[in-house]
This record gives sequence, C-alpha cells and structure tokens, in this order.
Amino acid sequence: MILLAPLLVVWTFSVCLRCSDAATKRYLVIIAILLICWLGEVLVKYRTANESLTIAYWYLYYVPMIFVPTLCLFSALRMAAIDRAPTARAIKRAVIVVDCLLLGLVLTNNLHHLVFAFDVEPGSGSWNGAYSYVAGYWAVFAWIVSLFTMYFGVLFVAARNQLRSAFSPVLVIACSGFCYALLYALRAAGMQTTNLAFSFSIIVLVGLELCLDFGLLPSYVWYGEAFRKLPFDLRIRSLGCREEFKTDRADLPPPVARDARSSAEDERPTFTVSESYRITGGTVSFSKDVTATVERRRRLEHQQNVLRRRNLMLERSRAIQSRLYRQKAEQELFAQVEQSLIATTDEIKLLLSDLPEGSDPPSAHARHAKLTRVKLLVAYCKRKASLLFAEKSADHFNMRRFQLAASETSADLRAIGVDCIVTVDTEATLSAAAMDVLHDCLHGLGLIALSCEDPLLAVYLHDHGARHVELSAVLQSSERSKAFQAHVDALQAALDVRDAAFRLDVSDDQMRLTVLASRKEA
Repeated sequence: MILLAPLLVVWTFSVCLRCSDAATKRYLVIIAILLICWLGEVLVKYRTANESLTIAYWYLYYVPMIFVPTLCLFSALRMAAIDRAPTARAIKRAVIVVDCLLLGLVLTNNLHHLVFAFDVEPGSGSWNGAYSYVAGYWAVFAWIVSLFTMYFGVLFVAARNQLRSAFSPVLVIACSGFCYALLYALRAAGMQTTNLAFSFSIIVLVGLELCLDFGLLPSYVWYGEAFRKLPFDLRIRSLGCREEFKTDRADLPPPVARDARSSAEDERPTFTVSESYRITGGTVSFSKDVTATVERRRRLEHQQNVLRRRNLMLERSRAIQSRLYRQKAEQELFAQVEQSLIATTDEIKLLLSDLPEGSDPPSAHARHAKLTRVKLLVAYCKRKASLLFAEKSADHFNMRRFQLAASETSADLRAIGVDCIVTVDTEATLSAAAMDVLHDCLHGLGLIALSCEDPLLAVYLHDHGARHVELSAVLQSSERSKAFQAHVDALQAALDVRDAAFRLDVSDDQMRLTVLASRKEA
C-alpha cells in the first residue's frame, strides 16, 4: 500500500509525458488521483479509532469504484472520436447522472439500508463484518461491470485491425478483475481478508498500462517519436534555423531546400514555404510540391473561362434566334390576318350589296339570314384584329377570353335557329397564333352550320396532355345546301396552312372536327 501510492504518482507523471491526447491524458490523471486518494483513505481508516470516520471512509470506497470505470469509458469515447457527437454527449450526461444517483444511494445507506443490511447497529461492536448485500449493492456491482464492458467494447470497435490482437492480454486482466470482484461480492473463502483498494488499483493500473503500451490509448515514449511518425512533410527549426525535429516523410523538394539554405546563410530566424504554424521555440514549416496542382488549376480555370464565354455566346444566340422567331411569327400572323380581313370584308360588301329589297316573307327571311351572316363576319373581323394587338403587346390569351368569344358566337347562331353549345374545360394560356386557329375553327363551323337545315353544333375544348389543348366539334343536320361543301373545303384549306394537327370527317348526317393547338411555352 505504501509503495503503490508513489508508483501511481510516477505513473501519472509518465502519462503526462507519453499521452498525446489532452482529453485522454486528463481522464487518466483523474483516475490516478482517485486511486491515490483511495489508498490514502484506506491507510487513514486503518489507524483511526473514531467509528463515525470509519463508517464514512468505508462508504467513500465507492467514489473511485464508480467513477474510475466512468472515466475509462470517457477515454474510450475520446479515442473513438465520437465524444463530441450529440449522442455521445447525451450518453456521458446519462452516465454521470446514474453515477451520482448510485453514489448517493451508497452514502445514505444508514437511512434506508438498501445497499447493506447490518445485523447490528453500525459503529457498535463488529459491525463491519455483520452485514449482507441487498438490491442496491448488486445494482452498483452491475453498473460498474457494465461501464468496464462498454469501455472495452468501444475500444475494440474503434481500434484498427492490427491492434485488435492486443486485446488478448488486456481481456485476461479484465476477466481476472471480474472474477476477483465476483468472488469478493459472493464472500468466497479468503476473499474478505484481501485489500479491495489495493487489488482494484493494481488491476486498473495494469489494464490501463497495457492499453497505453499496445497503442489502444495514445502513447509515445517521447513527443519526438509522435512527431516523427506524423504522415506529413514537417520540420521544426529553432530561432537559429537549426533543425530540431522532423518527420519520416520530411523530404524537402529542391526549391524548398534552396530556400532553407538561403535562409540559414542570411541568418534570418525563420522561413516559410506555403504554410507556417507558430509554436513555442520555433516555426513549423509545412511544405508540399504543388507545381502540378497549380498547373492543373490554371488549365481548369482557362477551360472554365472558355466555357463561360461559349455559354454566354450561346445564350445571346438563343435570345437573338428567339426574337427573330417571334418577329417571323408576328409577320406571318399579320399577313394571314390581313388576307382574312380582306377576304371577309369583301364578302361583307358582297352580302350587303345583294340584300333583297322586297317586303314579302321569302325576301325578309333571306335578308335576315344574310344580315346574320354579316354579323358573324363582323364579329370575326373584330376578333382577328384583336389578335394583332395581343401579339404586338406580347399579351397571351387565357380561356376566359375564348369562352367569351365562343358564348357570343353561339348566341348569334342560336338567334338564327342553330342549336349550338360551346364548352371550355381548360385553364391553359395560348399564344395569339394558337388562338387564331381556334377562332377560325369556330367561325368556319358557324358558317357550315348556316348552310344546313336543323343544324345541331356541339364544341368542346379541353386539355390534351401537358403541351396541347384539343378542340372537338360535332355538327349534325337533316339537309345541306349547295354551300355546305364549299364552306367545308374553305375550313380545311385554312387549317392546312396552319401549324396545327387536325382531323375532319364528313358523313351523311354529321361532320366531326378535331384540332390540336399548342400551349404557350413558359
């Protein structure tokens, strides 16, 4: 006992020299301090005659017994590089809370006797031999075993494959300690006479020393060895430019070596190549030959600039082509609308000049039919002209405008005896060119309906996929006039020259028309 305490002090000093990780070093030093204090407490307990102090010292045994495995677990989490993860921090807080609860349960045993049940009152007679273990003691025992098990488990998972073979002697020590603790708890013959503090300290000291020697915990004989094994090209020079430390990979390229020699000849205290990190007593120079990397970066930057200029040129070319395409579409639409307006106005003039002047019923009926047709033609001219203004102002038609035009046309047709219904079931936005096709279809269907007896016209406009709208129309009639076929041919000729897919079927009693018009591109 007297020799073990100085041995622990020497071991603590050696840990401060060997352990290269600050957090792990701190945990190991605290473990050593707890063990030294435990040994000192045992020596004092043997020589005190005060029973109250003896009871207090007896319960204080469990402070190092609970917190030493906790600190071992924290050092293993540190070596696994997960000690700063949110889950690891939560585990550490939970472990500390359980430690404090169990320690509080032990220290307050005289109030509840949930850890030790005494046959006699503590402090009277041979109380320290007349007791039994109850549930609280086994909970503390299981918790300590669990902490050591988690310590070895985390170390094994975090260790490299070549280091896992080093666990064999460490596990032998761990199993020996577990067997000793179990036999001591079960009060095996001769175990109660052993010194628990001495045995526990020896087992922990040997186990941690093996972990340090085998590299399971960070340990080097000197910091110089740790520096030498770093996988970098590093050198440490003193203020006089004398080389103090260097790594095994410290092979300076010729340009860097020339800089080092010139620095020493000029008696400059430090020199820096690429990156420099200040430390006590000198300068760490980190050198790396990045000539190939710089050249590769220069080529990539040049290629990036070329691609950026090409991309800008393509964007400008696309903008010019889009503008030219819009201008061409405007010109084609203007020419087509102009021709339609000329032809329609000529037809209006012809109808007005050929109105019957008689007051008899046949003349009145013929005059009413021609005037109704004139009304349809005038409405058609108005809508065609509005398309030009919409295209010029980059405005686009939605279905509400087409619904209004279709409602006006169907009302005019019903006023002259044509049963007509137009349904619009889409919210698509169309260009002026696509809307022009739909207006021509609606106007052509109206003229065809006027050339039939008892006509019934149904028009349905709806979405067709994601890029088109479809106009479906059905015209039924009992008899047809001579102008029927002429109007059908005119409608077909008008659709042939448009950018729209259509299908026109004529049978004995009905006519079917299907037209696909493109949506406006975003």
